[in-house]
Amino acid sequence: VFISPNGGCGRSLTGTQPKWYKYCINEGVIVKASLEKDRSVVLVEDPPSACAVSELRDSFALTGVHLAYDMMVTVRENWDEVIVALDKDASKCAIDIADVLRYYVDKVRVVFLDDDLKFLNTDEIKEKVG
Repeated sequence: VFISPNGGCGRSLTGTQPKWYKYCINEGVIVKASLEKDRSVVLVEDPPSACAVSELRDSFALTGVHLAYDMMVTVRENWDEVIVALDKDASKCAIDIADVLRYYVDKVRVVFLDDDLKFLNTDEIKEKVG
């Protein structure tokens, strides 16, 4: 379970649907990295992937594959570059999200993944997302 001042989100541990449930929030879950001047963020599907990426860069978990308007505003206000790195089965959604984000952020790129980021070590994540 991940909690923010506006609510939280949790994941089903039994395989029931929905896989992720958000409580009273429409924004994703943001995990800040320790890098001071890095103005890039990696958009991922779930909070565990965001935590894995956060050792290298800021990360933003969509808790799914939908990017709401207020999420786009949050991205535009906080970062200059967006790296969209969704799971392999969501590659089409990653392209669609990147196309929309290009109206809000100058630098957007999509990283196509073979493995879920939450299962990779730091070196493997660095190789994938830069």
